[in-house]
Amino acid sequence: MEILVAKGAGFCSGVNRALDKTIQAVQTDTSRDIQVFTLGPIVHNKEVIQNLTEKGIGIIENLTQLQSKKCLSEETNNYVVIRSHGVGPETFKMLNNLSNTDVIDATCPFVRKVQQKASKLYQDGYQIFIVGDPNHPEVKGIKEWTDNNAIVIEKPEQVNDIEISNKTAVVAQTTLREEKFNEIVEKILDRNPNTIVHNTICDATQKRQTATKELAGQVDVMIVVGGYNSSNTKKLKELAVKEGVPTYHIETAKELKTDWFLGCKKIGVTAGASTPDWTIKEVVGKMREFEEQNENLNTNSDESTQESQDELMKATEDSADKLDRGQVVKGKVVKVTEDEAMIDVGYKFEGSVPVNEMPIKEGESLEDLLSEGDEIDVKVVKVDDEEGQLILSKKWADKDKQWEQLEQLMENDEEIKAQVTEEVKGGLVVDLGQLQGFIPASHVDIHYVPDLSKYVGEELRLKPIELDRSRNKIVLSQKNILEQEQEEKKNKTMETITEGDIVDGTVKRLTDFGAFIDIGGIDGLCHISQISHSRIDHPESELETGENVKVKVLSLDPENERISLSIKEAQPDPFETFMKQYKSGDIVQGKVVRTVNFGAFIEITPGVEGLCHISQLSDDHVAKTQDVVNEGDQVTVKILSIDDQQKKVSLSIKEAQGKSKKEQEQEEFAKYQDSQEEEEGVKLGDMFGDVLEEIKEDDKDDKSK
Repeated sequence: MEILVAKGAGFCSGVNRALDKTIQAVQTDTSRDIQVFTLGPIVHNKEVIQNLTEKGIGIIENLTQLQSKKCLSEETNNYVVIRSHGVGPETFKMLNNLSNTDVIDATCPFVRKVQQKASKLYQDGYQIFIVGDPNHPEVKGIKEWTDNNAIVIEKPEQVNDIEISNKTAVVAQTTLREEKFNEIVEKILDRNPNTIVHNTICDATQKRQTATKELAGQVDVMIVVGGYNSSNTKKLKELAVKEGVPTYHIETAKELKTDWFLGCKKIGVTAGASTPDWTIKEVVGKMREFEEQNENLNTNSDESTQESQDELMKATEDSADKLDRGQVVKGKVVKVTEDEAMIDVGYKFEGSVPVNEMPIKEGESLEDLLSEGDEIDVKVVKVDDEEGQLILSKKWADKDKQWEQLEQLMENDEEIKAQVTEEVKGGLVVDLGQLQGFIPASHVDIHYVPDLSKYVGEELRLKPIELDRSRNKIVLSQKNILEQEQEEKKNKTMETITEGDIVDGTVKRLTDFGAFIDIGGIDGLCHISQISHSRIDHPESELETGENVKVKVLSLDPENERISLSIKEAQPDPFETFMKQYKSGDIVQGKVVRTVNFGAFIEITPGVEGLCHISQLSDDHVAKTQDVVNEGDQVTVKILSIDDQQKKVSLSIKEAQGKSKKEQEQEEFAKYQDSQEEEEGVKLGDMFGDVLEEIKEDDKDDKSK
């Protein structure tokens, strides 16, 4: 078994420098009692922190905590170490104002350069972007050097939501992955090509990541050593997983498991910047112990297999039954203890399955999985006839069985179900029992998925698309299943639907010109004019992605797989409803939806509009429609006529107001004349009343004669 350690693995110069300064602080001032604290963990590594604690070095998370530790007495000299991540100017100012306290600045020189660049550019009036993790202490410190006005970008899609000025500059978290930085910078440059870009990723970080990626492509398994909270260590794991090699993240050698290395020829080791050299040596040493204990665990090595066969042949010259390392055999359980299970495989002596060679889940025991008399498949790990020792593995037999199943599934184009355990750079990792599979981001769904984290914990239907047993590489796809099902649904839909059908659909995508609606494996276009009976400016005002709707098939083009749909024609005709509710002469309320040179279109009910001609807007002469009404105005109108054949309605605003202005003026003039006659006019009776009476009397006398 060959163990290869990646170049640049372990402590970087910045971390070494910070540790040296911290330890020197304890050793330098011996004249009186001292207290040494680091502002935050000096590194994300439990063993290193434990070592510092034993030397009397404490950790404070913030300045308030420093005060609460009562370190600022006159009898005690206090030291606060700024770790390699650095801090901002305000934090420095607060520390320097503390009495009886010395500040030791162990900021990494590379980080300090980033701080200086960001500060200088900010002072020159640039909008500053920091590409990195907003919760990382280094990023928080850099941001403080811009009065906390810098914008931190962690994902490429965030760029679209940011208002970018004409004067912009970019810096990076020193431990960032190069690919991620370039991806985000490309998005920023698309928005502002004049952006000043400073790639401030530490050379040591780039070299460590490159070495890890190259090594992962050469080995059978990768071990990543470093703190679980270490950002740069987690990035190393992501890079290794992306190469398709089984990868394990550990903090100490105690976490190593022998079954990780069975059948492996080459093992790669890398470590984050927070990992000391002695931890890496312990990990390598522990793996050497496994090698000695299990002899050659690589079942794929022809040389090892040949050696094993030679030894076995020599030890069993007089026996017809032989066992080879790597051979899978069936056996019967004869005894189960806490530490092992004894298995009868028909050999000259019984074999042992150690507890670590059983696929045991957390909280389970051997007694939970096996009982005397059970028949199980096991793989031969070691045969020693002289010592009478036969070591077997149920775990590796299960792995081989799983490989055979996966190969059979791939050959038959069949699917498997698996649960997603974590999101990594470039895709998802799934649990296959004794194996792990990788789903590239491009094979998670038919369409691009910006946030893969939502799949963690979900069970997916998958198909193997690439298998390499020699490298433990299993690549799976959900996309292939979905595409195949979509194609089948599409073909069935095209065969069954006809023009004029009313069908159910789901809104998939909204555009300025309409909505794409899935009606069964195929998307049809519902033009904006066919979404609603009312006029709309954008489909978003009526529809939402994922909404279920009924649509009418307007036209089919099977050859080009094009379908025209209508939502409004799948709904009741609003004009028929209008006809039942209103008639000519009715006075109704309406809303002006559009103005034209010859009048205004007014919506009376949803989906029904009428035209108020410019001559019907007012009694006065109207030169321009907008002089009387504008879009959005609520108005009272009179229905002049309804054309049920053409579905047209004529409206009048002026007639809805009662008598016309001319009629009102005529009435007022008539009243005026009446009033004048009563006040100024002379009646004949008033002028000739006496004379008329005399005439009447004369007439009476003549008649009597």
